[in-house]
Amino acid sequence: MIVMTGAARMCWIYFMKLKYEVADIFVKFKAWVETQSRCKMQVIRSDNGTKDTFEKFNKFCEDAGIEHQLTAPYTPQQNGVVERKNRTLMEMARSLLCDKGLPKKFWAEAVNTVVFLLNRLPTKALQKKTPFEAWTKLNHDGSVNKQKARLVVKEYAQMCGVDFSETFAPVARLDTIRMLLALAAHRGQEEKAYRLKKALHSLKQVLRSWYSRIDTHLANLGFEKSLSESTLYIKKADNEILVVSLYVDDLLVTRSSKELIDRFKEEMKDVFEMTDLGKMTFFLGIQVHQKENEIFLCQQKYAKEVLKKFNMEECKPTATPMNQKEKFCKEDGAEMVDERLYRSLIGCLLYLTTTGSDIMHAMSMLSRYMHCASEIHFQAAKRILRYVNGTIDYGIRFSQVKNFNLHRYFDSDCLSPILKILT
Repeated sequence: MIVMTGAARMCWIYFMKLKYEVADIFVKFKAWVETQSRCKMQVIRSDNGTKDTFEKFNKFCEDAGIEHQLTAPYTPQQNGVVERKNRTLMEMARSLLCDKGLPKKFWAEAVNTVVFLLNRLPTKALQKKTPFEAWTKLNHDGSVNKQKARLVVKEYAQMCGVDFSETFAPVARLDTIRMLLALAAHRGQEEKAYRLKKALHSLKQVLRSWYSRIDTHLANLGFEKSLSESTLYIKKADNEILVVSLYVDDLLVTRSSKELIDRFKEEMKDVFEMTDLGKMTFFLGIQVHQKENEIFLCQQKYAKEVLKKFNMEECKPTATPMNQKEKFCKEDGAEMVDERLYRSLIGCLLYLTTTGSDIMHAMSMLSRYMHCASEIHFQAAKRILRYVNGTIDYGIRFSQVKNFNLHRYFDSDCLSPILKILT
């Protein structure tokens, strides 16, 4: 059995002959570690053991007031720190035995040695300190108000859960971000957009849980979620409006009055640990320049990084992104190029269309040949890079206008069946 504290990364290992011994060993460990750290154990995370072991262990946690978190079956990443530690211990122990030619009966001694060494080796997780140093400092200074223990007991067997092999994250579409900034430029003055950031643990399903939590909270605050964009929320009060766009754990916020956004930030801080980063200047590789009644978006910094990546910083600029008479086909007789290089180039250029609609048509043509790119396609893509180099300070400017109206466009081929049904 391996037990490890979260903050100090200090590790202890206990050897058992039978599985049911885990509960008795943990009782003794809890008493010892609480005495040494002068802190009460509050949370423990473990995988699921056998029925008898689980019931006894769970009852002890209930009596002691400890929250017992269980990892889902077949998802060691939910207890990633200790699972990775377990793998490191086993690999190092096998290496020691193999290097010295020792028999397997010395396995326990080898693992014990590895635990001793790892507790006294610096780790990046502790800013180059050793776990023993961090644990000793904790005992002297008094894993921190809260202490979380991680426990792994191997050899369990259960049915696979639901949705634990998928990853979900609430991500706003870039056209939604552009629309939000256009609305802010028209409706307001300075300091209209804010980014609120909160760190999350790197578990697969934690973002799904985060989205469910923030969605419920925004609904309780009176926000309505867009039917076509699940990360866009709008709140109307009298003649005022507040718009929130969610991008994973970042929030873009704009409003028609300063009082409305101040109240919103206070409502958020009451529930979440939130950092107000002020006026937005950079977001997802997009530079945002805000002035009175005007917002300018560009990707100059990102474009320079793309040019450098493909060794095109000093290339000669061209006036157009694509030759007007140029036509492309799959089998053009030219030599094939490295698909990974071509895909990387096309991917970088496609992201530049966020603020560069002038290269959108050319990118639409070249992205059709991701799996059969020839030298002709590659040279056409490099021509776009030369165009980007000459227009690197281009972007999108949103400004206040007298008549502000939203227009919708439909593809006639998609709309015609609907019209037939309606008529």
